[in-house]
Amino acid sequence: MKNKILLLITLFIGSFLILYGVNYDLPYISHPDEPTNFEISRRMFAYGTLNPYFFQYPSLSFYLNFLAIGPYYLIGKLFGTLSSTYDIQSLIYLEMGSVKTNQPNLFLLTRSISVCFGLGCIALSYLIPDKLKKYNIISFYSSVAVACCPTIVTLSRTITPDIFATFFILLSIYMSIHLLEDGRVRNYILAGLFVGFAASCKYNAVLVGITIPIAHFLRVGIKGWKDLNLFKAALFSLIGFLITTPYAYKERTLFLFQLQYEATHYSTGHPGMEGNTLLWYLNYLWENLNFLFVFALLQIGIGWYRKDKGTILFSSFFILYFGFISTFVVRNDRTILPAIPPILILSGFFFETVFNWSLNSFSKIPKISKWALHALPFLFVLPLIFNSIVIDRGLYNLYAKKEAIEWIPKNIPEGSKIALERYSPFINPEKYSISALSRLIENDPEWYIKNRFEFIIASKSSYERYYKDQNRYRKEIQKYDEIFKTFILYKTFIDEKDEIRIYRVQK
Repeated sequence: MKNKILLLITLFIGSFLILYGVNYDLPYISHPDEPTNFEISRRMFAYGTLNPYFFQYPSLSFYLNFLAIGPYYLIGKLFGTLSSTYDIQSLIYLEMGSVKTNQPNLFLLTRSISVCFGLGCIALSYLIPDKLKKYNIISFYSSVAVACCPTIVTLSRTITPDIFATFFILLSIYMSIHLLEDGRVRNYILAGLFVGFAASCKYNAVLVGITIPIAHFLRVGIKGWKDLNLFKAALFSLIGFLITTPYAYKERTLFLFQLQYEATHYSTGHPGMEGNTLLWYLNYLWENLNFLFVFALLQIGIGWYRKDKGTILFSSFFILYFGFISTFVVRNDRTILPAIPPILILSGFFFETVFNWSLNSFSKIPKISKWALHALPFLFVLPLIFNSIVIDRGLYNLYAKKEAIEWIPKNIPEGSKIALERYSPFINPEKYSISALSRLIENDPEWYIKNRFEFIIASKSSYERYYKDQNRYRKEIQKYDEIFKTFILYKTFIDEKDEIRIYRVQK
């Protein structure tokens, strides 16, 4: 009963932090990847097919988002607001970050699928240490830390595959712990299936498969390489992937092409998300997890020295995954996400080590001191809670684009010819002549004048990434400077993260 109450408390905390900002931008969509992920699921539902015709990401997340559209459609049919699957409307897409949905409730419902999987990660962060250590305080601490982690909170309310992959990674580790304790065939099969499901959300999540042989050899020793169960787990990993990304074989030419494209993308670069990958990830983990990251690293050293099976199991995935993603040029919070719950759980193991050392070193510890010792881990969670709250509140302070969206129809005549770049405010294309560009610097100032544009719109979210790396992007900066100097700054909208500039084109 106590376990259930503690778990419910952590789920309540996580629900509050995640749901607080779940609809902050609707009916407009600011996230760069959400429209693509949503649109693939919407298209499958509208046209009655399970073929996503898209393999830069594997397919399981698309099928999970697909499930959100069903209830929306059935309710629409019941109340007469929808007559066919074609009434599930596509998004109005100008450019990345400049998107609108005419069915915001459907988009919100799809985000709720991510919310559920985020809460699932929190639950597993309680169940895993509870299964492994059987120490209520550590289980409670681990789940609270995950529930309050800003990266978990943020990505649990976006329509992206990352939180799904993280959930199945944790589920794979959970089953590997079962395998560590019990070598029944079903544990191998389930662990293998969940590895396949994880890989079917994000390709690099397949690395969690390392936990199966680690758990196997920790239990039976090196002689276990002859055990067929290990090969059964590998087989079911493949089966798990293929039943949830079934068109990878049928569309194998497209699958291999897009898989290679995504690998090349991460290996070559992405403006604003490239360079110094290892240091960037280390700095990111320090800034977001503070001393909890350090404690996790200490526990890895202690656990391997003491041959603690739980620590070895967890750290094997973290070391392999972290090492792998650090080899790429591109780095971002979405890629490091799967490593964060294991880090926080390892920091919980560190506190257990501290508790045990204290109890063994001091024969008599006053009861109040024990309470203080058990409260210590939660003090280190406070910065995570504070940062998540700041992020949540900040979502509603991102008013630059919102103000611009309201200002433009009132102050710029309908029919005006406007060029805009990514992350600019959404403008109704039925009322204005819109040319949406990935970057304004695709063309020089003379091109805008020659083609009789009346206004151009620049977004800090788009151009700032070049100014942050002036050595790498000297040419791009010069082109932006030329545009900014040539045209008249007509109106500016600024908030704590963004700046929208509207320029009047000189004639």
